[in-house]
Amino acid sequence: MQQDIKKALCDLTFVEQTLVGYEIALPQIYHTGETVCITVRQESDFFIIHDDSAGMMSLESSGTVLSSRTLNALQKGVEAYGCEISGSRVLKRAQNFSDVAAFVAIVGCASRFVADYGLHLPVQAMFDFRKKAVNVLRTILGEQRLRENEEITTSLGSKYHVSAAVLDNRLVRPIAYIEAISGHQSSTRKFRSLFEIKNTPEIGEISRFSLYDDASGSVTAGDIDLLKTVSCAVPFKIASQTFSNLHLN
Repeated sequence: MQQDIKKALCDLTFVEQTLVGYEIALPQIYHTGETVCITVRQESDFFIIHDDSAGMMSLESSGTVLSSRTLNALQKGVEAYGCEISGSRVLKRAQNFSDVAAFVAIVGCASRFVADYGLHLPVQAMFDFRKKAVNVLRTILGEQRLRENEEITTSLGSKYHVSAAVLDNRLVRPIAYIEAISGHQSSTRKFRSLFEIKNTPEIGEISRFSLYDDASGSVTAGDIDLLKTVSCAVPFKIASQTFSNLHLN
């Protein structure tokens, strides 16, 4: 029985080489049900081990406002694991190859800490702009034509979940991807996914929209300019007008 349990756990772990390093699936899951995957990239004389922003993206999808106070609390919690938050990634460096396996497990735990942080906040402290945006899009475009949280794999091997995919009239293929942008941190992360989507031949011609929260003031002019290089940036206040006038066929 001991060996059977060990084998079953090993079967839950796999290592896959990608263009950006090695992707390692761990026998851990986020509260969303998604498997914890950690990326290992070798530099000249050390290894960078990170969660590819998965923890932060999961946290944001729960509706948590990434205020400076929240980010400080996240940084403090992640540091308890000996990790850091760099950009939006939970990250740890290893000088020796012998440390990589243990550090992968540690980064996985720290990433889950970030993803789960919103579960411990009072409900009134959470504001889910993504759900608000998707609900408006459903009203405009119809329930059947909208597919929420669509998973996309880019040519770099990265996997992203866009806020919404709009299907054609036959409900067969996506004709537009719409990302909900709630603030500065969100715009930074979504820019990366939109950039990779734009440069993926199979899906690069599909229309891309960044629907941003123009009421909170947390999306800066610089954020909007950056998003415009990879998508059509649309303020939430004119969402109905913009998407009602589009002929997404």
